[in-house]
Amino acid sequence: MVYLIMNRILVSIWELPCLLFWQLVELLDLPLHNYFKQNDCLNYFFCFRWILIQFKREFEYEMIMRLWEVLWTHYLSEHLQLYVCVAILKRHRSKIMREQMDFDTLLKFTNELSGHIDLDAILRDTEALCICAGENGAACIPPGTPPSLSIDNGSLYP
Repeated sequence: MVYLIMNRILVSIWELPCLLFWQLVELLDLPLHNYFKQNDCLNYFFCFRWILIQFKREFEYEMIMRLWEVLWTHYLSEHLQLYVCVAILKRHRSKIMREQMDFDTLLKFTNELSGHIDLDAILRDTEALCICAGENGAACIPPGTPPSLSIDNGSLYP
């Protein structure tokens, strides 16, 4: 089981093109997307840690267990973690843009959010973004794109 989870995370990092996330941000928050484009931040590497370790450093134990449970239910989307990233960025958009953060500042800022993210608010925002994006959001993430556990045969084990 641990192998499958780690494989899911590693494959998602290396094979999930930034273009997919880029399109999702463009769809859900065009002003923020345009800001990132203008400031050469479209690689979204400042979100890398969030996706790599599934937000583990951002929340205390009880909260991360709750978030993981929500993510792994595939509620609304099997790629809900990408919507969580957008929700966090969107919630901090005014600060990011007001302070004219460049890539380095943005990376520092997102790392310093650890322990300061309101999970309940982010989950509400995530759900709203996912519903708002609807089929257009799903179209940004082609079927079979990691990170999702393969459930072809209904078993988690090969």
